[in-house]
Amino acid sequence: MKEINSSIVNNKLMTNIFLGTIVLILLLQNGPLHNMPIILIIIPIFFCGQKFVLLVGKNEKYVIYYGLYLLAVTLFNINKNYDLNYTINLLLQYLLIYISVKIVIQKINKKDVLLFFRNIGIVISLLCLPEAITGVHFIANFLGKQLGSTTARVVSIFNHPIICGCFLVITLILIIVYPLKKYSYQIILVSIILVAIVLTQSRSAWLATAISLLAYFVRFHKNKINKKYLIYTCVFIGLIVTGTRIFNHNLFFVIWSFIYNRLNGSFEAGEGHIVRIEIILNAVDYWKENIFSFIFGNGKNYGLLFMKNNPIHKFGTFTWDSAVDNQYITLIFETGIIGLLFIINIILINVKRFVRANKEDKEGIAVSLCLIGNSVCLFFFEGFNYPVLVLVFLIMIFIGDDNARIHSKEIQK
Repeated sequence: MKEINSSIVNNKLMTNIFLGTIVLILLLQNGPLHNMPIILIIIPIFFCGQKFVLLVGKNEKYVIYYGLYLLAVTLFNINKNYDLNYTINLLLQYLLIYISVKIVIQKINKKDVLLFFRNIGIVISLLCLPEAITGVHFIANFLGKQLGSTTARVVSIFNHPIICGCFLVITLILIIVYPLKKYSYQIILVSIILVAIVLTQSRSAWLATAISLLAYFVRFHKNKINKKYLIYTCVFIGLIVTGTRIFNHNLFFVIWSFIYNRLNGSFEAGEGHIVRIEIILNAVDYWKENIFSFIFGNGKNYGLLFMKNNPIHKFGTFTWDSAVDNQYITLIFETGIIGLLFIINIILINVKRFVRANKEDKEGIAVSLCLIGNSVCLFFFEGFNYPVLVLVFLIMIFIGDDNARIHSKEIQK
């Protein structure tokens, strides 16, 4: 009995240390220390003890395949690398995150981790509202974030609205799968999270939200109209009406203008001056003449080198050459179709798990839908270049694999 109680205490302690470390990383990442705060992820390792069981799940298997292939193709094409120091730095961060999460994940309470992401996401969404009202990124500025966007789009504690959008999508999924005990709080906070997602003006977050909600509704409520979704809609509209009266602004018009302007330029980036579709067309032309690059890739960071060699020019003076703005196109540049297939396999595994999950398997539903939702976001930016997102993705992947392993054993019994 003492051993069991000691195990529970150690598990709780490890979980709190791990979650506390993640909070520090979220607050400090992309600030004055740039990506250095990700090193903090090693802190929980020192509290893990010596016992460690080496288990590899289906998702993790493809993560390993992708990581090893990325390293090999990068080394093979090292003479083509645009920024070798940046590449080495990023690859080392990938390795550090993987090893740390791999070791710690066995020692922590998985549900507490998911509830943590739900709760911190609620705080993030609440911080978006005063930021939208004032037009000042006061939290990000206070934390010294190097903002990747200078527009009125909200960023909360992050340095770019699209990163904020990714976390809000995760928050929305988790609060639906793990609802709050008080129903009144639940409907208000779901509505606020939806408003915050709109305020990020992130089309990728909007699309991910729509697909995630549709998938959840079709999978678990396709034969009935659940009254809580009608209530969410009414509260969402009520918040906008209330805001309109308080701030003397037609928030319906403001939100509609956000949506219209962003969707009107759905293939654009950089203040509407750059057409994403042109990048894809240039990439296709390049791959036609370089079929081996299409199949095998050219190593980490090659997408940026391609953009420097093939910039997009608009209106005579504006040039876009700093990002491909699509993780999947970037994957082909870096690891070819081979590397892309590893990532697609991870997505398909989670789609399969979501479709097969029963309603009681909340952990399985939550992590698979979070990974599916964020795989949609990756169509609009290079998420793998943000270590903090890689950290969250790997946590979800490891939790999903562990949950699948447990359910597989239960079925066998």
